[in-house]
Amino acid sequence: KRMASLLHSFTKTGMDFKGQQKAERTFQIIIVISAIIGAIVGLVVQNFYTASYIIGGGVLFAGLVTVPPWPIFSQDPIKWLPANHVPAITKPTTDTQSNLKKKK
Repeated sequence: KRMASLLHSFTKTGMDFKGQQKAERTFQIIIVISAIIGAIVGLVVQNFYTASYIIGGGVLFAGLVTVPPWPIFSQDPIKWLPANHVPAITKPTTDTQSNLKKKK
């Protein structure tokens, strides 16, 4: 039963609003950290390509961590209000049409 619920949480698509905020913040943190590390390593070895590869790897890692709908990003589901019953719109009958014509 626990395995089924875990499998369901991985197959569920989408994130809630708080999960989107967490994913965005995580993405930004990973990118900034990889940029700092890439800049430091690039300066130490004096190689721009090395810095670019480290930053690119950080972007790929950030995408891998934040793009899939991991269960950690779906922990606060939205509680929707119950739907209100809206009556169907009916066509006016001939009686109401004739009353409208008389009023004009």
